[in-house]
Amino acid sequence: MTALIYRGAPRDFLDIYTVVENQLADIEKLWELALSKNPGLTQDEAIKTILFRLVSIEQRRPLASLSNKEKEQADKIRRWYKTKFIGIASHKMSVYDGISQQSEYE
Repeated sequence: MTALIYRGAPRDFLDIYTVVENQLADIEKLWELALSKNPGLTQDEAIKTILFRLVSIEQRRPLASLSNKEKEQADKIRRWYKTKFIGIASHKMSVYDGISQQSEYE
């Protein structure tokens, strides 16, 4: 989670997604660990940072620029972060709207 928050590389997004999907940890536990490891960081700040990094990836590598296999995986993971990961963090999508006025999903 620390790498996802502070570096936000595509691999970091894939790693957290894989951990949750393989039931190695749940989203709530990951947030709990991340916030305990990074005192002073609020969940709101972390969410904004993660979403900013996700938007940056989307702008650098839009789905249309990817191969069919990459496109399918990227779309699935991007949607998962915007719905499940952030949703379970009990945060409104308005945070995302404030970061990016236009989404490739609209």
